[in-house]
Amino acid sequence: MKRLKALFHPIFVFVVVQVAWIGLMAVWIYWY
Repeated sequence: MKRLKALFHPIFVFVVVQVAWIGLMAVWIYWY
């Protein structure tokens, strides 16, 4: 279980960063 979590963690972080970046760009485009 710990090994699976260690493998999954970088993928989860990457997905969160991508979603945050897309959200930021959407807000930027919406405002301007």
